[in-house]
Amino acid sequence: MSGALLINQEFDAATPYSGALEVRRRFPESALIGVRSGVTHSGSLSGNACVDDRIAAYLADGELPERKRGDRADVVCAPLPAPDPGSEPNSGAKRRSEPRTTQPTVLRTALRSARR
Repeated sequence: MSGALLINQEFDAATPYSGALEVRRRFPESALIGVRSGVTHSGSLSGNACVDDRIAAYLADGELPERKRGDRADVVCAPLPAPDPGSEPNSGAKRRSEPRTTQPTVLRTALRSARR
């Protein structure tokens, strides 16, 4: 049985980071992606290539990041920039101070090729 891919943002109020570390300890074949200073509960497949590319690899072929020694995340990603409250509503990626780094089509293509 292969391990699970765990993802947690450091300041996610719904699922505290300490809980992600505990789950990682209990499942030693798993790997944890930690998002430093991240504050959202839904930090996956949202345009952060550091997270999204690893999710796509895991879904496509079960590839997990290399497990690190110690009680810590195996991969640490930076969070996406906070939305600009002064921007136009419903402007999507225009609100971000950085361009979207992962396109949904890239993820779909990777998953389709994995099914073949």
